Amino acid sequence: MTDGSLRLIWRLLLEPNSLRTESNKLDSKLSEIRLSIQHPSNENKVFILLEGNTDIKLFRKFFTKDFTDTTGLDGKEKVIQALEILLQEGYTQIIGIKDADFDHLLNIHPSANLFITNMHDMEMQMLESSALDALLAEYRKTDIESHEIKAKIYPIALVIGCARFFDEKKKHAGEERDLCFDSLKFKNFVQRSNGQLVFNEAQFLSELLNESKKRKQSLDVTNDTLKAEIESIKSHSHDAKQICSGHDMTKLLGLVCLQNPNGEEMEKALRLAYQFTHFQETTLYANLCTWASQQNLKLFS
Repeated sequence: MTDGSLRLIWRLLLEPNSLRTESNKLDSKLSEIRLSIQHPSNENKVFILLEGNTDIKLFRKFFTKDFTDTTGLDGKEKVIQALEILLQEGYTQIIGIKDADFDHLLNIHPSANLFITNMHDMEMQMLESSALDALLAEYRKTDIESHEIKAKIYPIALVIGCARFFDEKKKHAGEERDLCFDSLKFKNFVQRSNGQLVFNEAQFLSELLNESKKRKQSLDVTNDTLKAEIESIKSHSHDAKQICSGHDMTKLLGLVCLQNPNGEEMEKALRLAYQFTHFQETTLYANLCTWASQQNLKLFS
């Protein structure tokens, strides 16, 4: 048994109540969905499982209420689990939508009735649409164009994204993750100076490893190792739109537009600016339409 397996078993033993709570939440949500599916008024509806509340706010603008019912499940893993369970039970008019994250780079293909974003996540898709121009018209204080802003934030988000990809590859290989990104404070390693964003990569690496040690005292990665891994990933010329996290990008956008890394406000503004016409340009939309046509069902008016 590997050290990673032992640590995982130890964590499971230490957190039984938390795991039971999460299981109970999923069971409760599944019961609600089953009751809704079985209701006579929902006979021809497609039930759509989403990662969370922000996804519901976005996708409810696109899916027609008469044809669909959307449910948030608090994370991609729960979307995958719930979809698999319901399909095994014979419910066929149900689909899941989740962010691709690194699936495209890792050649992970979605399971039946699961649809993923073209790029790393929906925030990246919104940032790469003309919705960004509408957002900038509201927030920017200069005449800087969207391509100029992206030139400022992509190189920084790419470094952070490469670190995330390195950690994801460990998980994909069956190893335990090392890094914790949740507590990162962007203003500690990205500063705005004379309209420019100044990125202190050494400070980023130091903060990331320090925050990770709080969760996992014995890290399997050092500063030098992580820096080398980031450079290696960058050198392979991966598509930045698949590596960069939209949440990192919107925090950096907040530094440009608001002078603080308020990614939530930027994401809200993007959702408001992102219209159905933007969504229709995506592969995700085309794949959803193909599935609906094959099932003789409707998703959109």
